[in-house]
Amino acid sequence: MPQPHESPRWVFDASPPSGQRRGGDPSEYAFNHTLDSFVREALQNANDQSLPHGSARAEVRLDLDQLTGSDLENFLTALDWNVLLRHLRGAADVTTISKFRSFADATRKRDRLVLLRIEDRHTSGLVGDEDTGESNFRALCRDSLLSHKQSDGAGGSYGLGKSVYWAFSEFSTVLFHSCLHDAGPRQHRLLGRIELPSHLVGKAAFMGPGWFGRCERVPGGDRAASLWDEQALDMAQRLHMARPPRITGTTILVVGFRDPTVDDQEEGDIADLLTRIRQSAARFFWPAMNFARPLRILVGGEPVAESREVSDFVATWNQRSRAGIRLEKPGDVAVRQIPLPLPRRRNDKHSPESGHCDLLVRLADPSPQDPSNLDSTLAAFRGPGMVVKYHIVDPAGTLPRFHAILACGEGRDPETKTPGDHAIETFLRTCEPPGHDEWRTTPRLKDDYLKGGGVAVNKLLDEACKAIRELLVAPTTDAQRGPELLQRRYPLGSVGDPTSAPSASPFNFSDLDAQFIDGCWRFSGIVEPVIRGHAWTATITLKMLGDDNGEADRLKIADFALRDRKGGKFEHTADGSVRISAARSVNELAFTGESERLPGGDQLCELGLEISGELHRKADV
Repeated sequence: MPQPHESPRWVFDASPPSGQRRGGDPSEYAFNHTLDSFVREALQNANDQSLPHGSARAEVRLDLDQLTGSDLENFLTALDWNVLLRHLRGAADVTTISKFRSFADATRKRDRLVLLRIEDRHTSGLVGDEDTGESNFRALCRDSLLSHKQSDGAGGSYGLGKSVYWAFSEFSTVLFHSCLHDAGPRQHRLLGRIELPSHLVGKAAFMGPGWFGRCERVPGGDRAASLWDEQALDMAQRLHMARPPRITGTTILVVGFRDPTVDDQEEGDIADLLTRIRQSAARFFWPAMNFARPLRILVGGEPVAESREVSDFVATWNQRSRAGIRLEKPGDVAVRQIPLPLPRRRNDKHSPESGHCDLLVRLADPSPQDPSNLDSTLAAFRGPGMVVKYHIVDPAGTLPRFHAILACGEGRDPETKTPGDHAIETFLRTCEPPGHDEWRTTPRLKDDYLKGGGVAVNKLLDEACKAIRELLVAPTTDAQRGPELLQRRYPLGSVGDPTSAPSASPFNFSDLDAQFIDGCWRFSGIVEPVIRGHAWTATITLKMLGDDNGEADRLKIADFALRDRKGGKFEHTADGSVRISAARSVNELAFTGESERLPGGDQLCELGLEISGELHRKADV
């Protein structure tokens, strides 16, 4: 057995007895190798490892270093460069793999080396056994095309996202230093991995990949195992991967970082690369950065803030609790619920949970001084808070300028997740291809769900776009009359409030609004008790009014939501009304809803909204 502090070195797997050759890592070809794809995958992988709720959410730092002179020499010495170089030159002789053709010439005249360091904090770290089980360590450092993420809300599910690290390394070389959460007696761990095609070094044939660590004898030959604690910390210092003490997480070092879409990466490109990384982080992770437990991202030592490109989306998200049902002036935000019918999962006899996604639309300034290329688009995301897709709603430019959000699954209301939200989260995760940049029919969707999933996911964006157009297109004359009729004809039912006169209602309405669209009434408003300090219940009923202002018929409330949920809840009643319950600390509740489709389709009626209820005698009810 080797000594505990034997110098770490590279160990490569020999070619198998079958003589099979390997042309590199196949997962590299699952992605478009753009800087956006790198940033999305790197940040999402870190975000997926956040510690459980109640702890600080993940913090991710991305930094670029450029090594020259003695710093470069010392780094290459620590990296066992002489051994690595022989294998790189062997890979350069594999002429069918263009990435490695120039290695031999480039390494002879190398005078600088760019390192990209991705450091996540307050995450679980690379926990797991060296050989067995499913773990973060095995998924990232050992296995290929396997994912061990257990959460249905995780960003990745294919085990492909990690391939971007090697794709963006000039030498296909990546190093890992981790401080483990709940690690037991050993906490710090370090290992490196290189992805090469099958190659020869002299007469010795190698399968391709190699690992950097402590060489140890195992049945069948040698392998590189993790460095631990004192030796790991010493090597991390020499390899520019030192971490702050006692903060769990993982530092990933991409050796020889370069943007494969750029032919010649010059010395002056470092500042430009940092700027582009910062812009990409803001473009795709503004939802996660604005959740109640925000993801914190730093690039080049500076926190990533919302950019002008996404500031209108952030404003839309932050106004969601005050959203109404119509848009009248720039800055107004409207909300619609977009149902997502879910198919049944295979081997699951229970009926699927029903749920919906929240569509938020904000009317923008029609003549901005600095328009964005994301104007009049729909940003769609789910629980992790990464924008999966920016969808162009109006390519012809016929609609007023707007910004829209489709918040789905556990990203719809991150602090109050329902069973329906969880079911949608799981469903949409299976609808994402390896690049996690759209929702569509995938092989995994067909494997996990019965027929109907493809139709449902394809219809989701169509329904969202339809709702956006309805909100932005000028309403008909009848629809414009709707809010006036509603505000004029709301009877307030008599109630049993012991502290007020029998004829007085203990409730007030404000901000009442309604719109008649597609044969349904969509309404919103705020209800508040006249006397505060009491728990209260209220029942909201919709009525069709006749010519004499009397009740002609009742309308069932098909959809209903409370925009401010803290301290309030609701339930649908058997007669089609909605009963709201609120704690004594709740002074008002904003609501939105939609009636059932009216008899006769699009024939407009006059609408009455009635509220009845009571203030409870005991303030602590």
